[in-house]
Amino acid sequence: LTAELDGTLPYDNEEWIQIRLLLEEFTWKAMDLLGKLNQLRELLTSIELPDDLGGAKLMIEDHNTVRHKVVKAPIEDLETEAQVILERIGCSAQSKNSGATACSNADFLKAAPQITQLLDNLQASRQHLQQLWHTRKMKLEQCFQQRLFEQDVEKVTRTIIIRRNTGHKETNK
Repeated sequence: LTAELDGTLPYDNEEWIQIRLLLEEFTWKAMDLLGKLNQLRELLTSIELPDDLGGAKLMIEDHNTVRHKVVKAPIEDLETEAQVILERIGCSAQSKNSGATACSNADFLKAAPQITQLLDNLQASRQHLQQLWHTRKMKLEQCFQQRLFEQDVEKVTRTIIIRRNTGHKETNK
């Protein structure tokens, strides 16, 4: 029981509300970021390739902006925020070493592993996206080289046809 009910359980309602709000805000931000990273994953796993050289150049440029989004995902900010929350609820290694009451609230005891799991999921998702990005980059570059080759073959073919037609007309004169 809490002190108000002649017990010994330390409880501060204001503190509980503040921590609960921090937890909910952190969870919302982390889940939102996971959703955005998932959208990027879907984009990176697309099998669509351009049909022409201009489209290939454009897709490579767009692909580079995706890399920027992956690298700049605010995971480190969320890690810092999570560390503050864990210290506040007494579940971090620092707070345990300093003698703070480690995870005395059952709600927060359950929240600590969830926070850690969300951070792990974010890190794993970013790492997976970086691998997908690299793979897709290679495919786009190969596609670009193929479209460039096709364009060169078309030019050579047109030149041969023009020379044959021009040479054929000259011999008829």
